[in-house]
Amino acid sequence: MVIKVRPATEKDIGFILDGYFKVNQDAPMGKKVSLNADRIRADILGDNPKAYIDIAEVDGERAGFMFYSSVYFASTGRVIWVTDIYIDPFARGAGVPRHFIMKARETIPDANGLYGVTEKGNTRAQGYFQAKGARIFEHFYFIGSSDHD
Repeated sequence: MVIKVRPATEKDIGFILDGYFKVNQDAPMGKKVSLNADRIRADILGDNPKAYIDIAEVDGERAGFMFYSSVYFASTGRVIWVTDIYIDPFARGAGVPRHFIMKARETIPDANGLYGVTEKGNTRAQGYFQAKGARIFEHFYFIGSSDHD
């Protein structure tokens, strides 16, 4: 099995949107999703990207994507912040997340760590990242708002 990770292109937009809505359709914030092709073009694929989307291919077939950016924490410095990972069922168990992380570390080489958030019920992702040394911060609350009043 050959796994390749590359930056997303215009041709990947339909694949990204399909996977994104599969991942987020039942999530509390997913019901307010405003991700669309125009936002991907402007915010990710445009001249001044605000974040990154990498595409994984397994044996030449698109198998998933990872959305990420960098955030600066006062305690740690610059870190990679993963917002979404989608892996098509045919590629689960193939090691795709490891390849995503290696690519993100190449893209943001000065990052001092990798952080992200999962739904409480996403035991597959939690188990994978815990097996790689991540830990769950149980004493923190994820606070977010889709409006900025």
